[in-house]
Amino acid sequence: MTEDAPNPWAEIVGPCYTVSSVARALGWSEEEVMEGGRTLRLLMLHTDDGVYLFPSFQLLDGKVVEGLREVLSFSRRGQTTPGRGRSG
Repeated sequence: MTEDAPNPWAEIVGPCYTVSSVARALGWSEEEVMEGGRTLRLLMLHTDDGVYLFPSFQLLDGKVVEGLREVLSFSRRGQTTPGRGRSG
């Protein structure tokens, strides 16, 4: 990836909310949104330039998609348990 080439992650992840826009969409405070990211209630991405983003696929009709926390928790466990569930 170079400065001239677009970041491929933008296409993979799709549209994202900022902290303030996801707060409006959910009816939460910005503090609740950040806590949701820290506690895996929401998938929170941190960009190189210090911005927190929240992929829009995790919200549906003004609510967090059911089961998201379980998926994110499972994903975190997979990252913190070396060799478990990985090939190679």
